Amino acid sequence: MGMLDFVGDSPLAWIALAGGLAVPVAGILFAYSRWRRPHRAQSASKTPGMVYLYQFRRPIPAFGPNMSPFCIKLETYLRMAKIPYESRPSNGGPLGKCPYIEVDGEIVPDSNFCISFLQKHFGVQMDEHFSEEQRAIGHAVLRMVEESTYWTGVHRRWIETPEAIPESLTETPSLFMRLLLRVMRRKVAHQLHAQGTGRHSVEKINEIAESDLRALSNILGGNLYFLGEKPSSVDAAVFGLLSVFLWQLPGSVQETLMKTDMVNLQVYCLRMRRLYWKDWEQLKVKKHAKPT
Repeated sequence: MGMLDFVGDSPLAWIALAGGLAVPVAGILFAYSRWRRPHRAQSASKTPGMVYLYQFRRPIPAFGPNMSPFCIKLETYLRMAKIPYESRPSNGGPLGKCPYIEVDGEIVPDSNFCISFLQKHFGVQMDEHFSEEQRAIGHAVLRMVEESTYWTGVHRRWIETPEAIPESLTETPSLFMRLLLRVMRRKVAHQLHAQGTGRHSVEKINEIAESDLRALSNILGGNLYFLGEKPSSVDAAVFGLLSVFLWQLPGSVQETLMKTDMVNLQVYCLRMRRLYWKDWEQLKVKKHAKPT
């Protein structure tokens, strides 16, 4: 006999059932609203000229310093440009997303706009020596990675293997965490459907991932970086996503391809991690801290 059969036609029983469900549902909504709370003025002390990087809490345990490729991207750029920064946990900025930065009271959302702001504010010359053609290739690579390839990873993590998401995504108790993940998974499924990737079968999504990764592998070739022998801001974005594929999506088509047919992408990730993330292993088990 199921619960609904037990309740039957008794109005009092239905009221009791509704009342019993109201508390956990309210708890889920409250926890979710706290997790998605937008940016508020931070009360912690600020150092003039310091970049405050707001990103999702460092997962514990985890496969890397952050679950978000965009957070890894922006932190990688700060390290590449040798800009002093401090990482602080947040669940959403002015646009309801992470990462975002704050410099001398000015808040800048969206990783691409953050990089543009940092280039101008600190006079970063990382991309200046590239030709117009190279910059155009970099722009195309950036758009493909963030508007196509990225969504194949989202589908793998949230739809195909949601059980692999670390329970340390938030500091919410584990019971609420499981319920929250169900709510979040449904929201991500709607986003994937609206974007278009979620309308395809798993097989077709894997084909999209393979074609994108093969294009990246061919563009990289035997070069050290995606625009040649010198790093660019594009490398921060590509590394952010590929590092998630390689070290956070075990058993995925993306990881398998990078370790077999497109091994130059794996070598590239290892190179970037060695150059800019000497504390990668430490950050897998630590919360936010100033870079070493």
